[in-house]
This record gives sequence, C-alpha cells and structure tokens, in this order.
Amino acid sequence: MLAYHGTAYAGLKELSPFASPHSNLDYPCVYLTTCKPLAAIYIWTKPYKWMNFGFAQDGHVVYTESFPRAMEEFYGGVAGSIYTCEGAFEFDENAKIKVAVVSRVPVTVLEEDPVPDALERILDYERQGLLELRRYETLSEEQLAAERRMILAAAKRSPAPTQAFIKEKFPDIWDEANTK
Repeated sequence: MLAYHGTAYAGLKELSPFASPHSNLDYPCVYLTTCKPLAAIYIWTKPYKWMNFGFAQDGHVVYTESFPRAMEEFYGGVAGSIYTCEGAFEFDENAKIKVAVVSRVPVTVLEEDPVPDALERILDYERQGLLELRRYETLSEEQLAAERRMILAAAKRSPAPTQAFIKEKFPDIWDEANTK
C-alpha cells in the first residue's frame, strides 16, 4: 500500500517510529495517510497541534478555520516535504482518522516531494478539488457554534503548548473553560 507522511523536515530517507504527545496512540509509530492532500496539513512548525479537519461524505478532506486567516498563520511560508512510502501498514481505529495508517518499524522513503510553501500546496489541492477549505468568514452560525464547542473541549484537555495557543487566540473561551 502507498501512504504519505507530511513533515517540516526535508531530506529524510527513512521515517522512524516515535511516541507523540499529540497522538491518540500509546506506542511509538510512524503515522502516515493514504490521502496525500491530508499529508500537506501535517507540514507544521508550531509547538502545538491545531489541525481542524474532517472528511466529507465523498471522502475528501475538509479543513475548517477556527479564526480568520488561520490557514495563512499556520501554513504560510512553511516549508517541508511529503514523503511517499510503501509497505504493509496497519490501520489502528484508535488513531481516529479513517485514512491514517501506522508502522511500528522504520519506513523507507520511496520519494520526497518538496513543499516550499505548505499554504500554496494546500490551496493547490483545493483548486484541484482534492481538499476543501471552510474559511472562518463563510461559516454559518451552526458551524461557529460547533467550533466554539470544539475549542472549549480542547481548552479543558490539551497539553500546555496548545493551552497557550487557545488562551491567546480565544481568551473568552479559555476563561469559560477555566471557570467551570
């Protein structure tokens, strides 16, 4: 099976398993995806994770901005690579991402696809219809309410770097989460 791994690190020949505090899995592994556009969202350089995505009924990735210009803030000017790998990868339902696969052993890279600007790559995937961006300004009242609930839940359970981000970007939600 072909799978993809997006990262800010360039020049890798092998991907090594590691335990991540941002993972739903409690063992060291290499996280990959069978959806190359999703791999672009993982080209990330912030000290926290805020990857607000899901999937449409037809299976394409849907990324929702939690605040105005979130995509530009998170991905603009961020360089990295998407690695193509092949192997007998495992599905682990605990990953909670239907296109996520993992390897508990090192994975050899077949091909590196350099990404000079992650935002530009994501926008290119959007133009191709491979990924949908729901920009903050276009969200309905119902979608905004859903975002607020998600942020409130994250404020209560996230690690310190993510809590600092929430406190800065969403101070009213942070206050609400910490007064109940």
